[in-house]
This record gives sequence, C-alpha cells and structure tokens, in this order.
Amino acid sequence: MTTKEYYANHREQILATANKYYAEHREQQLISRKKYYSNHREQILATANKYYAEHREQCLAATNKWRSKHKEQELATLKKWKTEHKEQYFESVKKSSARRKRDYPSLYILNQKFEGSHLHHLTPEIMAYIPVAVHRAVPHNLRTGEGMQEINLYTMNQVLLGLCHPTTEFVHDEDCITEV
Repeated sequence: MTTKEYYANHREQILATANKYYAEHREQQLISRKKYYSNHREQILATANKYYAEHREQCLAATNKWRSKHKEQELATLKKWKTEHKEQYFESVKKSSARRKRDYPSLYILNQKFEGSHLHHLTPEIMAYIPVAVHRAVPHNLRTGEGMQEINLYTMNQVLLGLCHPTTEFVHDEDCITEV
C-alpha cells in the first residue's frame, strides 16, 4: 500500500489525531512557528513574493473574496491597528492629504492671506483666503463637488465685497452661513 492510498483510507483518523495533538500542544506549536519564521524570514518572503508575482490575479481574487465574506473582521482588525499605531496612522493620513493637495496647482489667489485664514479652492486653479471658522463650518469636497456651491457662493461674496474679516464668527446652517 502506498502512502497516498494509506492516507486516502485513513484520512479521518489521521486528521482527528493531528487536531487532537495540535489542541494539546497549541502553545508549543505557536512558539515553534514564530521561531522558524524569525530564522527563515527572508526565504519565506522571497518565496511568497515569487508566488504572488506568478499568480497575481489569483491572489487578488482570493483576497477580495475573503474581504467580501469577512467585512466585520477586517474592519475590526483595521480599527485595532489604528488604535495601536496612532502615530503611523496619522502620518499616513497627513501624507495622503498633502499628496491630494499637491495635485491642484495654485494659479490664481484672489485675496491676501490674513491671520486666522485658510486657503480655499474655488476650483482646482482658483483660490481665496477665507476665515478658518467658515472653512471648517461647511463640509465640502472639491473632487466630488459636495458642499462646494454653498461655500463658493459665500467666498465669492466676501472676496468681491472685501468683507473677509478674521474676527467675525460664523455659524453654518443648512440654508446659509450667518455671522454671529
């Protein structure tokens, strides 16, 4: 009887024995695997990278399939990572935010910078300084256009009338922005 035949005939028994052993020696197995990985890390990574390069589409499909089935687990893992690595997370957010802002050239700035102002993009090329309170009060996104009409209308009125006073406080309402 060959090894394959023996395994095929006794598969259930072999798996039950292996599972029982693993359950009884779980800690030893974890320690052993960690030790092996730390001693053979470069070799393992090289093999994994080679496999990924050769089977990229399969790996991506498998990853997407797992993610779609385990959304809650993935979100929990991500949330845990963010809390444990706050500094790294905020650094990556800063970098991506800076990268997005660099995508827009500063061709025309309509007014002068003043204390307590932010540079607001009316369009990708046209900007104006507006009070920080207004810039933060109106949720807006240049890429999607969300909230842009409201804040741009306010900005243009203030710039054209020359009313951008840094000491004025503003309140965002659903219908309009009002001075307090």
